[in-house]
Amino acid sequence: MNRVPNPRLKTLALEYLTKNYLDSSRAAELHHSDLIYCLTKSCFDKTDPLPPTDDEVMLFSLGLGLQRVMSKEECSPITVDGIILSPDFTFRDGREDRLVELKTTRLSTKKKNPKTGVVEYPEFSETWIEQIKGYCHATHSTTYDLLVLHMLGGYSPPFPELVGWRLEFTVEEVEEHWGYVLGRKGILVGALANSALGTPTMPTPFKHCKDWECQRCRYKLRCDTIAAGPKLEGGE
Repeated sequence: MNRVPNPRLKTLALEYLTKNYLDSSRAAELHHSDLIYCLTKSCFDKTDPLPPTDDEVMLFSLGLGLQRVMSKEECSPITVDGIILSPDFTFRDGREDRLVELKTTRLSTKKKNPKTGVVEYPEFSETWIEQIKGYCHATHSTTYDLLVLHMLGGYSPPFPELVGWRLEFTVEEVEEHWGYVLGRKGILVGALANSALGTPTMPTPFKHCKDWECQRCRYKLRCDTIAAGPKLEGGE
């Protein structure tokens, strides 16, 4: 056998996956995910987008592939206060249909607590929790199901590993989150309105995001440039 590298095949595969990743209709819509992640990135995505990185495409494709295996039918989106929420799928539990959020992660299922030394399940991402609080508000519930695919399991065979959870919140936690989302909606909608008028003013870089979001963001150079330039009046 003669084994010959075929980089062209990888290029074609990524081009195909990228077409599934890109959804031009979202540019004109306001989604819950636009508001819980970096607002500056969301504004760039809608007004002057850069192509996704290969890593973004691959991680998206893994999640989408599992979602399509779990459910052949897409859930209908829910719109609340002009914000669109898109549940992943429903799962039949006895006589009840439960909405389920699906996440894929490279995190291990086992993490050593630095204080106690006990090996336990890692904390959920803050954005996962925020996303599910939004679904709770949209469905008038305080509970929601989460299915997590740990692609590397516990970093030892067998892997990957699925873990199921039911998240329970208080009414106050759900409503506090929605108030937070509506505040961020005002900032993003204002920035988009300025852009439509030909006077683009991005939400202030590095202000409306989690610290980790900037690490591998494709807009990092743009934000660095804006932050280093003259301050614009009226920026949020």
